[in-house]
Amino acid sequence: MNIKNLVKNRIKYFNRYFPKLENQDKQLLGRVNSLREKGYLVLDQYITGDDLEALQILYKNKLEIELKFEMPCLSQSSIDEIKHKELIDNYFCYKPSDLVDHNLTFDRSNFSNYEDCLDKFKPSTLKTYLTDIQEFYKVWLDEDLLRIIETYMGVRPHLVEAYLRRNFPAKYKVMNHFWHRDTNHPDFLLKVFIFLSDCDISNGPHEYISQSLQDDRLRGKRYFSETEVDSVYPIDSPQRIKSVVKAGTVVIEDTRGLHRATIPKEGYRDLGFAVFLPLSVFSRTLIPLYKIDQKIYHNLSKIQKSYIPNQNISKSIF
Repeated sequence: MNIKNLVKNRIKYFNRYFPKLENQDKQLLGRVNSLREKGYLVLDQYITGDDLEALQILYKNKLEIELKFEMPCLSQSSIDEIKHKELIDNYFCYKPSDLVDHNLTFDRSNFSNYEDCLDKFKPSTLKTYLTDIQEFYKVWLDEDLLRIIETYMGVRPHLVEAYLRRNFPAKYKVMNHFWHRDTNHPDFLLKVFIFLSDCDISNGPHEYISQSLQDDRLRGKRYFSETEVDSVYPIDSPQRIKSVVKAGTVVIEDTRGLHRATIPKEGYRDLGFAVFLPLSVFSRTLIPLYKIDQKIYHNLSKIQKSYIPNQNISKSIF
């Protein structure tokens, strides 16, 4: 980051800078240095035992019983290779309303239960936002993870996105299935991936190019083809990191580096997402991408509360 941007960020985020702590924990510094060097950090089986099982059960109930996932949702079974060629060629990078206009979505009125949904529409992804479950925020705002995040960034960011995805086998790639760099913020951006299921090669592991953040090759486009990436980072390159991990593993990434979500070949992958970047008091208020119930917010620690934008706090639904 050049001096001009340093000064600009000091002004924009003046209330998000904190004095550097003396005698910082060696393990913390080691993790942060590894993240800075490689662009990613793997915390194997960070969540275990009863805590992990509780999250898995809660998510299963939200998704499969309560059917709490984002709709309208893309129906892979409705895609016609000829009729929708333009959409396919453009990575399905469209607003949900555009896909509705193409009759490529489904909503709650179109299916009777979870199994019926999968059978009829073959979705590649079901997305569930965090709202009213304390146990999820305990992990998404785990204070040891927050220390890594703010030490890496040098500012205390906000949690701007919080959700879970279940990914299934699919014929067509959609947006994040292609190689890309996130552009949410030019200087400060971290994404935390929380694996709620075991993930091997067949379940569609997340893939990241180590040290690609510092590499100026493959920039200037929204998405890159496999051929383009393979020519720079061959398939057998040690820089290509696949998240073949056990449930409970947490991966922190600076997703300004090259990455993609691969499509499961069988089964499914359950993955939580937490996106962190700082919001400036001088910028216009962003549309909240998740809502936290007021009662749950009040149960958070002071540090955890400081990560939640005010506009993301909703009145109690209990």
